[in-house]
Amino acid sequence: MFARDYDIACALISAKRKYGYPKVFRPCYEKNSDERVFRICSALNSEGMDKGATMAYQTLNPEALRNIGRKNLTMEHFSTLMQKYNEAGMPTYSELILGLPGETKESFCEGICRLLENGQHNSLSVYHCEVLPNSDLADPAFLRRHRIEVIRVAFNHIHSAVKKDEHVQEYSYLVRSTATMPREDWVYANLFSVCVQCFHSLGILRCFALYLHAQGKTTYMDFYTGLLEFILRGNGRLHKLWMQFKEKYDRSLSGDWNYYNAAFGNVTWFFGEGAFLEMQRQPDAYYEELLPFLARFPMDAQLSAQLMQYQRAVLRKPAPREETVTFDWDFREYFDAVLKGKKACLQKRKTVLQFSPKMQFSTVAEYAKQVVWFGRRRGASMLSADEVKQIKGEST
Repeated sequence: MFARDYDIACALISAKRKYGYPKVFRPCYEKNSDERVFRICSALNSEGMDKGATMAYQTLNPEALRNIGRKNLTMEHFSTLMQKYNEAGMPTYSELILGLPGETKESFCEGICRLLENGQHNSLSVYHCEVLPNSDLADPAFLRRHRIEVIRVAFNHIHSAVKKDEHVQEYSYLVRSTATMPREDWVYANLFSVCVQCFHSLGILRCFALYLHAQGKTTYMDFYTGLLEFILRGNGRLHKLWMQFKEKYDRSLSGDWNYYNAAFGNVTWFFGEGAFLEMQRQPDAYYEELLPFLARFPMDAQLSAQLMQYQRAVLRKPAPREETVTFDWDFREYFDAVLKGKKACLQKRKTVLQFSPKMQFSTVAEYAKQVVWFGRRRGASMLSADEVKQIKGEST
């Protein structure tokens, strides 16, 4: 990183103001983010040119980090950075790698939840550990020592058209099991990450998870392990979706880990994205299925019903429309504080909120592209603060 990098970012911004391009610029930010990164990200974000700052980890498991010779920024530094970016209303995203030697099913799932606990509510991506030629991981002695099972799979073309006739097939060499993560644990960890990405990062149940965690009624780990168990043991639409994902992970040698539905365009999706899009097409049916799970938690019935109303209202919809809703609690102020890492108390105060989505879509496929593909790391699946206005509020 150099001081001139900020000047380069400013030159790109000037070009956009003059010519309209580049519309978006995606830099690779340094992992140990500092003030220079914040200034660059802030400048690009103010012009709508940035997808968000990277707050990347490979894993939060100390043994796995030692095995691969990597070091993370401390969780204290991560938490401070997250609060700074969240306070400024700037999107961030975090990434993890599944399948590193020394990682366990439990440590991987707990690592995801630690990121949530420390403020990463906007965007999370999980990638499979890939064995690259001439890397330390590819050394035969290293593979034997950690009992690493490597599989050759057809390369997954995410966010691209379905390719029926590949004249030259590309392959990836991915880790499917290690001494500390057998195959069945690897499959479970995948399903857990899909669950968190769909319901928390993309936002289907984010408000419930935030509220229950902030009130000390559950942990993120208990909430999402419970939700995954509820889905896998069910028999409805959610169960059918997740069993599709499980079957594909079980048949992992095929490497077919993409989700496809022509309704969302001739484009392949990550499983969490596909699940989110399916749920947004039929929200009433899917939320009805989730009610028995949410009923497990101690909540006032009226509060739970209105929180559900707010949860659904702040999600960006394929057919958006302006709506005005009266609540008996000040949800907007409460969640704004929670997302900024502040202590908050949900006030019983009658408020009238106006939800005014700024993005419009001609088709479901256009919604999928703009919100999930292009906008996921910017948090586009949820309405922004300036799209949710309080037009009336009074103490009760």
